Amino acid sequence: KSLIQALENPMECKTLDFIYNIERNGEKQYFHLRGEAYFDEEGQPDEFFGSIEDVSNRMRKAEEVAYSQSLLAATLDSTVNGILVINKRGKVQEYNRKYLEMWDTTAELIEGKKLMELVSEMPVRLENPEIFYHDVEMVLQDNRVETFSEVRLEDGKIFEVHSKPLLHKEIVVGRILSFREI
Repeated sequence: KSLIQALENPMECKTLDFIYNIERNGEKQYFHLRGEAYFDEEGQPDEFFGSIEDVSNRMRKAEEVAYSQSLLAATLDSTVNGILVINKRGKVQEYNRKYLEMWDTTAELIEGKKLMELVSEMPVRLENPEIFYHDVEMVLQDNRVETFSEVRLEDGKIFEVHSKPLLHKEIVVGRILSFREI
C-alpha cells in the first residue's frame, strides 16, 4: 500500500523506507524497500529509483532475540529470589520485581546506578554496612570470584546473597547477584 501510494502521489511521498513481509510456502519473508522519487525541471515526478533487500534472516534473528528477552524477563520475574545483574563496571543492567520488593525500592532509584551507589541510597538500612561494602569491593576487584554470604538488615531481615560472574565466551562481562530472604 505504501509503494502504491508513493507511486500515485509522489509529491506527498518523495522517499520510501519501510519493511514489509509476504508469506511464501507457509513462511514469512521480509523485505526492506528504500526508494526516492526524482522530478523533472517543472517539478513533476519523472522517475522513482529504489532497492529491495531480502532481510528475512535479520528479521528472524531479531524475533529470536525478542523471544529470548521475553523468556528471560518472565523467568526473572517468576523466581522467589531477588535478582540483580551488573556489568563489569558495577552498573545495574537488569533486575527483577522481587529484588525491588526485597529492598523496598523502585526501578527509578536503581536504573543506571552503580552497585555502590545503589547500596548507599537504599531506603533499607544494613545492620553492618561496612561488611557488605567490603564484600562488594572484593568482588569488584576480582571479578572471577564466586561468593556466598549473608546480609542482615536493621529491621531483622536476613538475605543469603549468592554472587557469581556473568560470562560471555569465557570473558567476564558482569555479575549476577541473587538474594534469598531467610
